[in-house]
Amino acid sequence: MAKKKAISEDGLLTAYMEYVLEGEGERNVYKFSKSVGVPEAEFYQHFGSLESVERRIWDKLIENAINTVTADKRYGAFSHSDKILSLLFTFFENCTLNRSYLLQSMKENPGVKARFDLWRLMRSRFRKHVEQVFSKDEQAVGGRVEKEVKRVQKRGIEEGLWAQLVFLLDFWKNDDSKGFEKTDAAIEKTVKVAINLIDTTPLESILDLGKFLWKERVAKA
Repeated sequence: MAKKKAISEDGLLTAYMEYVLEGEGERNVYKFSKSVGVPEAEFYQHFGSLESVERRIWDKLIENAINTVTADKRYGAFSHSDKILSLLFTFFENCTLNRSYLLQSMKENPGVKARFDLWRLMRSRFRKHVEQVFSKDEQAVGGRVEKEVKRVQKRGIEEGLWAQLVFLLDFWKNDDSKGFEKTDAAIEKTVKVAINLIDTTPLESILDLGKFLWKERVAKA
């Protein structure tokens, strides 16, 4: 008898999304492994729990987006703004391909604490990428105070862009426009604001973003 081919990590991730969308009742590793047709022990060779599968699905989305944009031969010449824009557009394209599962995942993890755990791996990978995007601007600084200021600025950029991504995910979740064109507009405007804040010239962009969000609010009132 031919030996059954072992399932890959990607295979498990895809199967789990289908399991969540099509399944009913309590979820556990035994039921999931049975639905995939692999021994429970084989599941544990890849993941320690179903929660770790859920975290990895989100992490994989940002990982794939990063790999896609950095593979572009033109990427190195992109501005900060274009690098972040290309990442976010690619990320949300990936999200749209898996929208049904992701909406279910967000629905099941509505609180800040739950989302923080769910997105822990994705957050770490995203922040490391942002660090690399802006690292080329780092210059040698002489004093301890200057180094500390640079460290705080660097962390502020990473946290600020992460907060922006969290906002955009919530916006995308509620977006019912054709082709999610409103999400595309929100990405462009929020990235412009973020980069201008980093460049300390935010006023015009903030007003533009404010008008956009206000129109959205009025439209849904």
